[in-house]
Amino acid sequence: MMSNAQNYHIQYPGVTNQHWHAGSGRYAGGDHLLTALTDGWMLHRCVQVTHTYAGMRFVTVYQFELERGGEAMTMPVITNPYIERFLQTSGIQVVDGAQNKEEAA
Repeated sequence: MMSNAQNYHIQYPGVTNQHWHAGSGRYAGGDHLLTALTDGWMLHRCVQVTHTYAGMRFVTVYQFELERGGEAMTMPVITNPYIERFLQTSGIQVVDGAQNKEEAA
């Protein structure tokens, strides 16, 4: 479990406080994730989900499962270079969403 976002602002320059809520947008950005981690949310799990559109276009979304003070939230973030670097440098284990679905069935 990841407990803080120390020094991630260096990797994502120009970030200010970017609050996100599921009711305000379908997807969050890397800046929203960084703000949540800075505000004390802890990363419990990260699930990678690939969406296919018209059989030709693939979009990867990472569903970050966060916890803070008894609250839980899932923050879906569309992949981008910052998120890929964040996952790689943080050593976060990413769960394959398709594989996870098969195991649950």
